[in-house]
Amino acid sequence: MDKQVQDDIRKGLKKLKKNPFGKPFRFVLNSIPRVLAVFYVLKNNRGIHRLGKNNLTGLLKGAMFSEALYIPNEKELDFKPAKAGRWNGYDFNRGKTFKGANPFYQGRIFAFPIEEIMQNPPEIQTPTGLLSVLSFEHFVDLCNPTAEELVEMGLAKRATYREVYAQAGFIERYGPQLEKFEVLDSSIYTITPKGNTLVFIRPDGGEREPKRKAGFSFGNLFPEPATVKI
Repeated sequence: MDKQVQDDIRKGLKKLKKNPFGKPFRFVLNSIPRVLAVFYVLKNNRGIHRLGKNNLTGLLKGAMFSEALYIPNEKELDFKPAKAGRWNGYDFNRGKTFKGANPFYQGRIFAFPIEEIMQNPPEIQTPTGLLSVLSFEHFVDLCNPTAEELVEMGLAKRATYREVYAQAGFIERYGPQLEKFEVLDSSIYTITPKGNTLVFIRPDGGEREPKRKAGFSFGNLFPEPATVKI
């Protein structure tokens, strides 16, 4: 969505909040994405479980992503190669927060730089559950940023495998392998506390480099799950 359009919508929403008769209208606006999402998953046989919290919550603090990525896979590392315009992500805390959830993601980057937290520094954590993907007020903030734009917004930062795996508590187990592959101090991206839950990696069904103004469909939020041993 064009930034000017997003800004105009936000201004309109602020006026509605101040208007004593604006609450019913905001309720209707916030209901639109929810109704469309339910219609989508039912029409495309994706299963109503796709509307659960796991699917509507972005990568958690400390998750890593890069074009090519070494991820934990039982006792060994699994290498996920780069594809044009696509990213690999691994969320170390996914299974702890959402029981049985798959921690591995492949696809394009989407983000919700919601107004409530954008003035915060990167070290201030965004509460899990603050983002409401299916509310109109947050849905209008949806964007398709580059990794470096995420860094500029404070939602992600550059770090080494050593730093990311140490923070996740996996450096003793996988550090020797990372060193063997000569990537221990290679640079990747990790989600900051500020970016907690706000960054998504979702497949879009294509292999070509995406256009910067590519559209977003509900299919990006409710994809068929990737599989990986953990």
